[in-house]
Amino acid sequence: MTAFPPSGGDPRFSARPGSFDPNADFYATPPQRVTGAPGGGGRSLPGAGPAPAPAPVVLPGRTPVPAWGKVLIAGGGALTALPLLAAVVLPVFLDQRARAVDARVRSDLQAVAVAQEGFYGGHGTYAPDPAALTVAEPDSEVVVLFADTAGYCLGGRDADGRGSVWYLSSAVGVPSTTPCA
Repeated sequence: MTAFPPSGGDPRFSARPGSFDPNADFYATPPQRVTGAPGGGGRSLPGAGPAPAPAPVVLPGRTPVPAWGKVLIAGGGALTALPLLAAVVLPVFLDQRARAVDARVRSDLQAVAVAQEGFYGGHGTYAPDPAALTVAEPDSEVVVLFADTAGYCLGGRDADGRGSVWYLSSAVGVPSTTPCA
C-alpha cells in the first residue's frame, strides 16, 4: 500500500505533474463555450477548449487597485476593528477581575470571622487586635473596626485598593458592602 499523497503527484487525478489536487485537471483547462446543446446555450464546461477572456472592467480615469493595495486595505479594516474589539473585551475583563478581587476579600473576612468566634469561645470576648487571632495572614487588608463582648465588625479591601470595601459583623454574619451599624 502506498502512502497518500504519492510523491510526484497521482496521474489518475491530475493532468498537472506534481499536483496532488484531484480537481487539478478541472481547473487546469479553461472553460469552453458550448453552443447548440438543448437547454444549455452558452454554458461553460471544463475541458471544452479556450473561452474568450472577459475584458477587465476599468472605469475611465481610474487605475485598478493592485493586489498589494488590496492587502493593505484589508489590513486597515482589521486595524479599525481592533479598538472596537478592545472596547468590548476590556470592560468584561476588568469586571471579571473586580469580581475575583471581591471574592478574595469576602473569603478573607470569613476566615477572620471564624477566628473571632474561636477567640470568643476561649476568652468570652471578641479580639480587638487581629494579631491575637490564630489565622493565617490574609491576602487582603482586613481590620477589626470594633470588638467587645457583644460583637465585632470587620472591614476589608484588596491590598492594592481594587474592588469594593466589604464589611462583616457578628450580627449579620455575611460580607456586605453596607458598613456595620
